[in-house]
Amino acid sequence: MKKFNVKGIISKLLIMLLLVSTMGVCFKSNVRAASYNLMETYGAKYGYSGNCVHTFMLRNQSTVNAIKKDSNIVTLGNEFKPDYLLGSRSATLISVDEAKRLGYYIPSNYKESYVPKINFSTVDEAMKLCYQNGLKMRGHTLVWHSQTPTWFFRNGFSGNGGFVNQSTMDARLEFYVKSVLNHVYSSQYGSVVVYWDVANEIMHAQNSGWEAVYGNNKTNASYVKKAFNYAYECLEYFKLTDKVKLFYNDYNTYMVVNDEIKLVNYINQGKKVCAGIGMQSHLSTSYPSVDYYTQALNAFIRAGFEVQITELDIKNNGDNDLNNYCYQLFKNINTAKKNGGNISCITWWGPSDAETWLSGQKPLIWSNIGVSKPAYDYVVKAYTDVFGNPGQGGSGSGSGSGSGSGSSETAPSGNTNATAHIDDGWYYIKNPATQKYLTVEGNKADGWNSVVISSGTGVDGQKWYVTNRNDGYVTLTSKLGNIMMDVANGEDVDGANIGTYQGYGGNAQQFILKATSTNGVYTIGTKSSNAAKYLDIYEKKTADGTNVVQWTYNGGANQQWQFEKTDAGSQGGSTGGNEGQGGNGGSTGGNEGQGGSTGGNEGQGGQGQTDPQPTPVVSSGLSLEYSINSWGSGYQVTYKISNNSGNTVDGWTLKVNKNQVNIDSCWNVNLESSGDYYVITPVDWNKSIANGQSIEFGSIGVGQVGSSFDYVLESAAGSTTGSGSAGNEGGNSGSTGGNENQGGNESAGGNEGQEPTPNPHYDPTAKIENSIPSKYSSARYGEGSGTIVNISYTAHDTEANGRTYTKKANVYLPAGYSPDKKYNVLYLLHGIGGNENEWGMTGNNSTVKAIMDNLSYYGDIDSFIVVTPNGKASASGSTNSFYNFGAELRYDLIPYIDSHYSTNADRDHRAIAGLSMGGMQTINIGIGECVDLFGYFGAFSAAPTSNAASKTASLLSGNSYPIHYFYNVCGLQDGIAYSSHSQAAKNLPSVCNQFVSGQNYMWQELNGGHDFNIWYLGFYNFAQIAFK
Repeated sequence: MKKFNVKGIISKLLIMLLLVSTMGVCFKSNVRAASYNLMETYGAKYGYSGNCVHTFMLRNQSTVNAIKKDSNIVTLGNEFKPDYLLGSRSATLISVDEAKRLGYYIPSNYKESYVPKINFSTVDEAMKLCYQNGLKMRGHTLVWHSQTPTWFFRNGFSGNGGFVNQSTMDARLEFYVKSVLNHVYSSQYGSVVVYWDVANEIMHAQNSGWEAVYGNNKTNASYVKKAFNYAYECLEYFKLTDKVKLFYNDYNTYMVVNDEIKLVNYINQGKKVCAGIGMQSHLSTSYPSVDYYTQALNAFIRAGFEVQITELDIKNNGDNDLNNYCYQLFKNINTAKKNGGNISCITWWGPSDAETWLSGQKPLIWSNIGVSKPAYDYVVKAYTDVFGNPGQGGSGSGSGSGSGSGSSETAPSGNTNATAHIDDGWYYIKNPATQKYLTVEGNKADGWNSVVISSGTGVDGQKWYVTNRNDGYVTLTSKLGNIMMDVANGEDVDGANIGTYQGYGGNAQQFILKATSTNGVYTIGTKSSNAAKYLDIYEKKTADGTNVVQWTYNGGANQQWQFEKTDAGSQGGSTGGNEGQGGNGGSTGGNEGQGGSTGGNEGQGGQGQTDPQPTPVVSSGLSLEYSINSWGSGYQVTYKISNNSGNTVDGWTLKVNKNQVNIDSCWNVNLESSGDYYVITPVDWNKSIANGQSIEFGSIGVGQVGSSFDYVLESAAGSTTGSGSAGNEGGNSGSTGGNENQGGNESAGGNEGQEPTPNPHYDPTAKIENSIPSKYSSARYGEGSGTIVNISYTAHDTEANGRTYTKKANVYLPAGYSPDKKYNVLYLLHGIGGNENEWGMTGNNSTVKAIMDNLSYYGDIDSFIVVTPNGKASASGSTNSFYNFGAELRYDLIPYIDSHYSTNADRDHRAIAGLSMGGMQTINIGIGECVDLFGYFGAFSAAPTSNAASKTASLLSGNSYPIHYFYNVCGLQDGIAYSSHSQAAKNLPSVCNQFVSGQNYMWQELNGGHDFNIWYLGFYNFAQIAFK
């Protein structure tokens, strides 16, 4: 009997255990079945769902896409901190005058002669990447005891100096805070930064420089209040007080709740400049308890603060432990939000356990980037249990697939609707659901600018010229100038940003219109995706400034567009799209092209009419410059027509001799044939050229071409005939510098907008050649002669555990080098048996120096700095060290050059090229691993160990950095390199769409061997191509 009872008890316990186990399995299954992503839940409800990243993560598009699934804002882990911007070891001091020229803010009470130089290069790159990917950013942090160099608080900015007094430190603090914010919000990408952690962890500061100067004050720290007010004054200056918010950020806030509240209230005495508090939330399942944490959260809410959870990670004892803590924590946070708490952002401190700062821990809800853990589902369940499932029509980042679109509809396999046709002409493009228009952000034409939606105003950034091609695709040219709508980097990925870029008419700038079930409403597909992806309003948002991206077709309302003609006299571009309401089309007097145009209202005479043929007279007042880039089997001609007539020219025609030039395709113009001439006429947007202005267009030809061709340039004022060599002006110009890249070139040294000084020696005849003309290879002495200096710098031996040692390099500085001008830089690499001297850059007889001197002297290029280093990354000089040189470039050589010379310190103004083994380094290292550092690449007889084209294509998969140009040259009789170099690069455009022959790629082969006859020629040709 007793035994029977024991069996009965055991049986019941087993049944109960099975039931509990089954219930547990069912619960977990339900959690997963109910899952949405964090953007559909927390991002939609709180406004921002965030993560911590480093800039190198933003360079990887697949990483960014995974992060965007759950985040719309990021915090840089270190790059905004003072020691990263100022440098931790010692100060690089510059004069106050130089600082002002750099745009730094110098307070009126600043009495010192020098300020520390601030290195914004990484921050600038991160902001640009966020901007291109539709991500916002948190500025973290301005004032912190832990990562601020001690010399910042000391006399003479010296680590050995005594601490300065409070008045001196006040001026330094104002200089630093305002210089940082001024730089950010003066940038075209500054709009991404919407929050700032002005001060960080004041309650936990001990023996800091701040305390040494201002005293050990916690709840009434005067320097913190000053920092907030300096930052807020910047926001007032830029009119951003309603768009950007300032926070105090701290950890263990639940332990010092009252002191945190006192400090924020002290900061806001007299004027509210601090929006609230950032709860860092480095938690553990063992402490604090969820209830203890929630008490602090509710206390801050009751104090009237906006609360943001800024650095969330949770130490735990395994998945089950983490699951339970996450569920209860987020249930309490969501309940506080539902009850009216002002909680506006939740940021996880890392995209996965693999990237956490906590050694040996797994404190996040992703095991690897894009791979969620069970805790992820518990976080989502905590949301749905409090708020219910997200609305199907609400904002979010996509349904199931992840990042960007917010399209909840199930995407069809493809868009099978009929291709639609829109006549050539000017249009506003409106999304019917939001009544917002496609707009160039900032109404700017320079560089890359995102396309966003915004209310109709009629500005030029909302006007698009449709040009039909012969294959069903169109280009969309902005009224702002020679820029076209463009898919960032021509990528075929969901979430790729839509923006504007210099018009060239490639695949990234071609689009196709598809009909919908509503008459007059279309979807706009991208050629870079083979019409699989369509223009899409990011996350279905409706606010002005929302990014437009490409996304797989789903036919949703955020992928639909109407085209409204911009006829003068209508109010096209006004919200609602009611044309003809007596408005003025957004431009004064209803005239398109004000500012020199004497022509009538755009749209008179109807759309799509043939441009009138001008009547020739004696002189047109126009001049033509052209350049020819030939790659053997074809060539590209770039044309620039300038108006120096004294009046606006309304209409022009260019006739080009067909016996001298073949035109296979062209962009930004209309093309017809008449007898022996191609007849090139303008499209509507570039028909009128104001006095002193110019327009540009281009063509692609097949076969061979000479160095010049005959043409006739006509306008209503007359005609101009000419030929001349490519790069020269034809006819009566009156311009002071015919080379299109001279003077005001943005990349040529930061002097954009300044009038170029006339070059009395101006005689540019250089072009891509098979031999170097003596004019450009003769040594130059005196006027126009640059200088060569030998430098020593500290490097880290890649074969000796990073031991430091001294290396040498040679640096060519252009004639008239000035620290007041910014210069582009070319890193020129040697072969397997050479060193920094192999290129001969050791004296005035240097061929490299002669080529640079003469190209600059005659006005063919705006000269740049050339650096010839030793490409072996070890004191051993081993061959293997060639392959490790990327680390030395990144961490030792480039930082040295940028800190010792006046350089444009970014990839768009940096090139790498080399001969033989140096050509291999250009391919394997420059393109393969340092594409974030360089934009231009040159390989001359690249060595046999160069990456094959297929490997380069694989390495560039997902690359978001544009390849500005890749030039190759090799001798046909080169028994060492021809075969391998051909396999590495000759057919690269056919396997990697980031290289397009005639646009950003050239292969040149000619009779020659593995010697300097080829290599100096390669340098001569590449020097003309780089930075154009």
